[in-house]
Amino acid sequence: MTFKESGLTFSFPINWKVIKWDAHRFFGYVSGRGFKGVDFMALSDEQLYLIEIKNYQDRRPNDDEHPFDLVLADPDFYGEIFLQKFTDSFALIRIVEKYHSRKYFFKLWSQQNYWGLKRLGRISFFQKFDLIFWTRAAQILREQPEQVQLILWLESGPKISIEKYIELKEKLFSYFKENPILPEGVTIAINNRNDQNNNLNIKIELK
Repeated sequence: MTFKESGLTFSFPINWKVIKWDAHRFFGYVSGRGFKGVDFMALSDEQLYLIEIKNYQDRRPNDDEHPFDLVLADPDFYGEIFLQKFTDSFALIRIVEKYHSRKYFFKLWSQQNYWGLKRLGRISFFQKFDLIFWTRAAQILREQPEQVQLILWLESGPKISIEKYIELKEKLFSYFKENPILPEGVTIAINNRNDQNNNLNIKIELK
């Protein structure tokens, strides 16, 4: 699965079920209500991924300002924005689940705590159905927060040294630790195409 976002092309593992939030039909319903969801929401086996993309490569070199340096100068300001994106995304998952719960069959199923949902969620045929994705995402968030992985994807570009990138990561992690508004058990990672967890295997290309 390949998607374009923020001047980058993302290729996700074939066994992932990925939703690009601003291209989804529910985006239009809530976009005017102040919710700022992450760029991608994905399911892989029992893992729920929420991925926010920020491309801080210098795409306007003639203005004498590098966007990465602006973030590094005030990481707390941007850290608050990133956390809000994640918490809004949690709310959006619950909103979509509630929307589906209006259906009679779904309401009965929810009263049985979505019996069999885990098994259906592992079958590729059923993974393509929105109802399966959103209900499984909500179930994981509610019952297995340790299976929720938040990813802040920061592309800094070749002009930014590894030292600067690591410095920003440390400052952002420090802010997240000092402002623990995420559900207990949820983990957060900061990655880019040269620095990602071994289990992600996300391929990135420039447009």
